[in-house]
Amino acid sequence: MAGENKVKTIKEYFQYLYSLERSGMKYDLRNITRLLKALGNPQNSFKSIHIAGTNGKGATASFTASILQEHGYKTGLFTSPHILDFNERIRINGNQISDTYIKRFLTKNLALIKRIKPSFFEVNTAMAFTYFADKGVEAAVIECGLGGRLDSTNILQPEVSVITQIDMDHMQFLGNSLKQIAMEKLGIVKKDTKVIVSDNNNKLVSLFHKVIPKRDLIYLDDALKLKIIKNTNRGLQFTIIPKGCKSLKLTTPLSGSYQTRNAAAAYYAAKEFLRINREQLLIPKLKQGIKNVKQNAGYFG
Repeated sequence: MAGENKVKTIKEYFQYLYSLERSGMKYDLRNITRLLKALGNPQNSFKSIHIAGTNGKGATASFTASILQEHGYKTGLFTSPHILDFNERIRINGNQISDTYIKRFLTKNLALIKRIKPSFFEVNTAMAFTYFADKGVEAAVIECGLGGRLDSTNILQPEVSVITQIDMDHMQFLGNSLKQIAMEKLGIVKKDTKVIVSDNNNKLVSLFHKVIPKRDLIYLDDALKLKIIKNTNRGLQFTIIPKGCKSLKLTTPLSGSYQTRNAAAAYYAAKEFLRINREQLLIPKLKQGIKNVKQNAGYFG
């Protein structure tokens, strides 16, 4: 590609995209702000749910997207990293972004990208937001790439935010203590926005209550009880018992007891999103969303 202004084959497009990884991580919001502004701020064209954390982000995002899809929403899903193909990162109703759209986006915006010099993830984010806007997505579930406060996805003004399990990760960027890392994740919290917290580390409980206003916080361990009925390599059967509500028996093809917390966080995220949009969460649709997470969101755990 040296000396060329255009890329021609899909292989060249992906070579160029991955070459941006070598430019290094841009851990601030300046580049993504400039890039999205030049693209017409596509993130303002759809409603969103924003998810940060160390563990459980992908599953929580996928459960949430699946539930909203079952409720009839045209649902975008942005996750990372991918397992086999880059296209896995960006989906609408479970369908991956096409090579054709990727080629068109990069061709149209190559000069802009070369001028701003964004990172690999910043281009991914901008592409996802533009794709969702172009395709008329009604709800987008967006997973942070790294941290939260200065992650390029944090340009969003979401309807709902979610904090999943927090652990020691990316310490060179996020800090050397669990509380420092948690504060970076909590950087996605916006004023007057509901925040679902599924992390259950006792060392962080007081921090969550300090940072998030009481009226906005749904702390999972205070809001419900979870009971596993059956846990095999073929999936889970479990019960969610929200305070003051009837128990909900759910089934998912994903294995591992930790998936109960991810599903419960998704339950509240979808419920709050629907409430804000003056709709009710329908229990049959919830059950289908949890059950159909693989085909609806392409998530296999």
